[in-house]
Amino acid sequence: MRDKESRIQTDLFRRARWLRFPGALEKSFLEYYHDKTILFIRFCSIFAISLYLANIQTDLVSFPELRNESLLIRLGFGFFGLIITAMTFLDRARRYLHPALFLISVYGSGGVVLFTLMGSGVYASLYHSGVMLCMVFTFAFVRLRFRPATLSGLIVTAGYIVPHAFMRVMPRDQLLHNSMNLVGTLLVGMCIAYLNEYHLRHAFVQDLIIDEKSRNLENRNRQIDRELEIAKSIQEKYMPAIRSYRGIGTLYQPMDRIGGDLFDILSFDDPDEVGIFISDVSGHGVPAALYTSMLRISLSQADGKTKNPRDLLVHLNEAMHCHVNNAFITCLYGILNRRTRHFRYASAGHNPPLVITAGAITPLPCPPSVPLTVYSRETIHRMNREYTLGETVLPAGSKLLFYTDGLTEARQPGYPDRMFEYNGMEQVILENCRYPAAEFTARLYQGLLDFRGSQGFEDDICVICVDIS
Repeated sequence: MRDKESRIQTDLFRRARWLRFPGALEKSFLEYYHDKTILFIRFCSIFAISLYLANIQTDLVSFPELRNESLLIRLGFGFFGLIITAMTFLDRARRYLHPALFLISVYGSGGVVLFTLMGSGVYASLYHSGVMLCMVFTFAFVRLRFRPATLSGLIVTAGYIVPHAFMRVMPRDQLLHNSMNLVGTLLVGMCIAYLNEYHLRHAFVQDLIIDEKSRNLENRNRQIDRELEIAKSIQEKYMPAIRSYRGIGTLYQPMDRIGGDLFDILSFDDPDEVGIFISDVSGHGVPAALYTSMLRISLSQADGKTKNPRDLLVHLNEAMHCHVNNAFITCLYGILNRRTRHFRYASAGHNPPLVITAGAITPLPCPPSVPLTVYSRETIHRMNREYTLGETVLPAGSKLLFYTDGLTEARQPGYPDRMFEYNGMEQVILENCRYPAAEFTARLYQGLLDFRGSQGFEDDICVICVDIS
């Protein structure tokens, strides 16, 4: 497919050198050429009219006997030029604009040639410079395409040389001199016209390629959007339905449509016990979401290991260590007995949960530990950094807050050193700790939005709040 596209592009660039595209593409180029040259045509039309009419005085001084002819030629050119200028503002006249430019270029140059034929004296031989000036306008300024510009130049050059050669009103050496000047102007003008049109055709092909790549990119982006929406719906389905767990509030806000944070609420035979799992994959977007899916599968295959937080972390590390490259996963898992308020937990490099009472916020002690997937079980043992089990009894009437670092490390726009953890988070928590867990979580998120000033974040955010009765 790419080879075919490359061959088509090469063929178009080759055709640009020959100044001709196939079929409808040539028509598209003519529209493109018009859009790119229209301002030149308007400016040059006004300039050429002004300059052409200004030479009426020169005609009257050089050829007083041709006063009427001069007015007819000069004013006729001005009238014709005004019509062409008006045509540049009419879309309906677009197709006739370049033929009209061809005619006025022949008219303007041919009018000056007539002075050299009808006039007498030294000025008749000098007026060929006016013909050259008209040809320069045709080739260099009006941006007439190469073929009509060349045809105009050939007509004017022949219209000067042939009549003078037959009429012999000018010395032969002088005619040869003037003719060489006109031929030289014609050749230089042809080069200018060719390069002008070639570069526009080359730019036209490049624009076609860019447009095609843009369309392909848009189609690819739409496909990616659809796939991300599917991934988002799948990810939402494996998040737990918290409605069945009293006294628990949750928040999950991915930075993109899909994220790398995960939480789960586990049930046990003892209705007073509940398992709480939270994790954070390094990175963002699709790779983090894929690792999160792998973690979710490994968690679902943990069998009886969910009854011991330390054993679960060991299982997850063993299951994922060889399958995650250049990433790591922090997580924390704990089992809460609602009746006794006893909480057993283990951490793999995750932020310690916060115990919230009416007047204080206390992080649970978590011994230093390494995230999941970084080292094998043997390496962790050799480093003496094995996952350890922590236990505590939580105060009655308190709250237990789990979170990922997207909450604490959220920064205020324009102030990269101002993180939510040190600039308002504690106040928001203490002001709202009397509310039930679900409402507390919503108010905490609103406090974060007020701090940020928007709903855009640099990281995924996951929060779990549990009421301790």
